[in-house]
Amino acid sequence: MSLTELKGLASGEGAPISASASDTALRNPTSAYSLALLQALFAAGGNPEDAGRFSKLAAQVSGGQKLRGALADLSDADRRQLERRVGAAPLEELLALSEEQDPQFFWAGAQALALRLGQSGNWNAAGALFATIAQGGDAVPADIRSKAQAEWDAMLGKGHTGRRMEFLQRQFVKQATDAKMIAPMILGSAVFQLTRTAALGRLAATAEAGWATRGFGARFVSGMAGFAAEVPTFALGSRALISATDGGVSWDGASVGRDLLGATLTLGALKTFGYLGNQGFLKLHGIGELQAGQLTRFQRFTQVATAQGAMFVGMLSAHKLEEKAGLRPRVDGATAVTDTLSSMLSLGIGSHLGHRVLGSRFAAFQRELGIRAHLYGQAVDSAPRGGKSSPLQGLMGGPALAVPGPGRLPNGFAMAMSGEGEGPRGPLGPTHMMMTGALDAAGGMPPQFLSGRYVVIGNRGEPAVRAIGEAKKLGAVPVVFYSEADANSLHANMDGVIALSLKGNTSNETYNNIPARMAALEKFMAERGIKPEHLVAWEGWGFKSEDAELFARYEQMGLRAAGAASHIMAMMGNKISARAVAERAGVPIVPGSGKLQSY
Repeated sequence: MSLTELKGLASGEGAPISASASDTALRNPTSAYSLALLQALFAAGGNPEDAGRFSKLAAQVSGGQKLRGALADLSDADRRQLERRVGAAPLEELLALSEEQDPQFFWAGAQALALRLGQSGNWNAAGALFATIAQGGDAVPADIRSKAQAEWDAMLGKGHTGRRMEFLQRQFVKQATDAKMIAPMILGSAVFQLTRTAALGRLAATAEAGWATRGFGARFVSGMAGFAAEVPTFALGSRALISATDGGVSWDGASVGRDLLGATLTLGALKTFGYLGNQGFLKLHGIGELQAGQLTRFQRFTQVATAQGAMFVGMLSAHKLEEKAGLRPRVDGATAVTDTLSSMLSLGIGSHLGHRVLGSRFAAFQRELGIRAHLYGQAVDSAPRGGKSSPLQGLMGGPALAVPGPGRLPNGFAMAMSGEGEGPRGPLGPTHMMMTGALDAAGGMPPQFLSGRYVVIGNRGEPAVRAIGEAKKLGAVPVVFYSEADANSLHANMDGVIALSLKGNTSNETYNNIPARMAALEKFMAERGIKPEHLVAWEGWGFKSEDAELFARYEQMGLRAAGAASHIMAMMGNKISARAVAERAGVPIVPGSGKLQSY
């Protein structure tokens, strides 16, 4: 029953009723109006079709019964459903208003309730009340009806610009600082990263090479798996937090379905246009995904502009899709643009605040997932596309040499770790062979590639001295690190060597400290105006020579590193995971146990 119908009933007009019932309605018009407001709140909280259960209440109120008494006659299940949908506090306030005899006070109270609901972020409920009050006709005082119409117009993007901006400001502050919105968003993003990374790892290790397990197909499949996990995490997480803190949330299938559909449309549009924007940026400048460290100022500007533009188009598209699905009221073009910009700003600030609260450990966890996804993505991109093969196939042979002599090193990894065969064996000694061979395997770099470049050496002591000598023979400038304890060591004081100091004395404080090493290297590059393509990293023996994280950092900078690719190290650097990868690839392995439980 609409407010207009109830207004006619309260004034004794409309459907014929008995004289006594009409007299009762005239004596209690606020019960009829409260019922209309209650019905509007109920419909705003879930599926509008459920409002049909109000027919019994309407019949009782039309018979002259007060609203509180009519609600008392409902079954326990119906009362609980009503309280969950509307909220305990708004329901009690409406019941109190229904007993108000002065119409002016009644409508002023209804207007105040709508304003409080809006200030608390319950825009749907507030809008339903404002619309009902604004459409109340002569029964509502003109000044209150005018104010309600202005508030409703502001929500719809109509009317006075100042009021519209005031509404957007309230909405922005609420969204940017509301943990019930920020937490599910960040959690959903983490679930997406975790699921996508796990799926990429599984696909990279599978022996079946096909469209869905290699290249773009594998990235698409893993992305869809992450998306399928992110949507319910975001939608249901937000609903659960609101239900736990505010109450008044219905968990019926229709309501949950609407939330899931809204999350699917919003996240889907944002991810689609985000991907297209990133690919467009890379194509525009003709660069690869790993060259972020080489961007010029103009390229960085266009990168930010492209990302923000893609997010704007994605958010605007999501809003339009929600309009078509009936999840969002239709607004004009200018209002849609304003709403989109407000949503972008609130999401950006909210996400930033959320990550600051979660701290550095969560940020490190997300970075780790990003690096792992990158490594696995490289694996599925570089693996053969046909036959029963896997990314492991590329490991079965040693690295090809780019100089005369033996065609392949029998066991590059073993030699690199042990230093076997070192000694004065002429120009093609093992160190020279390892350096040039590993460079060739790292991207087809012949020995002359090093001429005039800087070779960043990760060793210390005697291994560093040997690497320095070979780098000089190849025309390169050696760059080494040294700890405070090694300040007077030979490798840090040889002629023609650039030595970068690291604060600390122990290996873990210095040579094994990736952030410290990268900071020293980046400072050196900045001071001399050196670009990543002017350097080559040679990790040699021990320390971080097989550390996937370090090699991934080099790759992200656009700096070449001699040795295996980072994704190969990630797969094969751990004996347990390497054994599992080999077994899945069908490689014969010696029988043995997996990971043992520690007690």
